Amino acid sequence: MKKLTLSLLLFVFTANIYAQTRGFVTKRKQAKDHIALIIGNSSYPDMPLENPKNDANAVAEAFNEMGFITEKVIDADREQMGMAINRFSNKLKTARIAVFYFSGHGMQVDGKNFLLPIAKTQSTQINKVEEVPYRAINIDEVLTAMNNSKVNFALVALDACRNNPLSSSGKGRLKGLAAVNAPAGSLVMYATKAGQVAYDGDGKNSPFTIAFLKHIKTPGLDVNLLPKNVKNTVLELTNGKQSPGAYTEITQSFTFVPEMTDKEFEEYIKQQKGKLTELQIKQAEIKRKQNKEDAELARQKAELAALEKQIADMKKATASGGGDLDKMLEIMKQRKAQKAKLDAMRIQ
Repeated sequence: MKKLTLSLLLFVFTANIYAQTRGFVTKRKQAKDHIALIIGNSSYPDMPLENPKNDANAVAEAFNEMGFITEKVIDADREQMGMAINRFSNKLKTARIAVFYFSGHGMQVDGKNFLLPIAKTQSTQINKVEEVPYRAINIDEVLTAMNNSKVNFALVALDACRNNPLSSSGKGRLKGLAAVNAPAGSLVMYATKAGQVAYDGDGKNSPFTIAFLKHIKTPGLDVNLLPKNVKNTVLELTNGKQSPGAYTEITQSFTFVPEMTDKEFEEYIKQQKGKLTELQIKQAEIKRKQNKEDAELARQKAELAALEKQIADMKKATASGGGDLDKMLEIMKQRKAQKAKLDAMRIQ
């Protein structure tokens, strides 16, 4: 058990070094002009989703690490979503980089895209398509606010193309989201192509969110390449069944995570070498302790073998009419105690 624990410790440490060297993302200093609004709606009364809350938590954590002033909203109703978007719109006035991410149910009505809130009362429940425009959030509200701002780059990511929650009861007929016109200097990403349905996923996160998180944190990756990289990963994760869509009006290059300079990389390697040395010292300490325990185990086994031999000899003597029965009982007690010690050592 101890050998396995040590091996796992070394594996996790070396794997962590490799991963961080390939994708150097440590918590960066917060930038006031980098903002993000992340919304994840899971608890829909009629058609709940498992992953949006997990998606939102993971995406919010990633943008926090990248230095964004991030607001996360989970299971929001119409009013809560509207207020969060209003706060986001106000922050856009002084922002340079802006990100809006939504995970949950979404649908199109008359070519307009709507993000569905959580109905927390019967009066806010959406029962038919005609109610969507005034009980859901029109994504144009976000796109218009971004278009009217002076941000250098804006990203809108919508993992909101899952099954229409009205379709199961015959209340709706439309699938997926409609195409949009991306504002100047922006990138709009869909979990799947316009008019198609995306997967919620069998794991902790949806396929789109897994791919999005993987590539958004890639050092030196130009956002112009982000849609293609995310698409390829989603296609791989879904065996070609889901293909993300994107609408772009990017006017300049931008990287969420800059590549390390030579000096930063050298310093990082020095830090990792120091950590590896610490681990090697711990490994040696564990090895010494393990050797000591192995020696003790061997000694205990030898003592037990000696007791077993004594008992066997005394049994022979007793069978032939000789032998000290009291002494034999005492040795048998010693053997029982010795076995208990060995069992305890094996469990550790």
